Amino acid sequence: MSEPEPEYDFDQEIAKLKPLAVVLREDGQGMVEYSFAMGWMKDRANVFWSGTAYSILGEHKLDGPADARYNADKMGGRVWDPFDPECPVQVDLRGWMAAFKNSKRYKFDRRNARISPKPAPNEWEKELELV
Repeated sequence: MSEPEPEYDFDQEIAKLKPLAVVLREDGQGMVEYSFAMGWMKDRANVFWSGTAYSILGEHKLDGPADARYNADKMGGRVWDPFDPECPVQVDLRGWMAAFKNSKRYKFDRRNARISPKPAPNEWEKELELV
């Protein structure tokens, strides 16, 4: 039987990691981080976050958008803020945050959030916006 996920306030915890960024190609694939390389997947994207990280090399200050731009320049793609309404995908930041906070989860899940294309607005939704 697995242990329950720890309780946390999503809005408060995600605010500590902002600004965030993801890199997407025109075909909707997200840039993902593997252990020692970057790649592309249709249903995942690395969440580049900001703040302080720790490793065997010591403390590091991260700048999510700058790190995303650096990788996008190397591999192509466009940098998006996952909170931007114009971002073409939905980024499962709640699922990513649950994995990020749980060190027992697979490292790939702690780095890469699930993404899905945003549905195109239906004609009746466009008409409702006009009302």
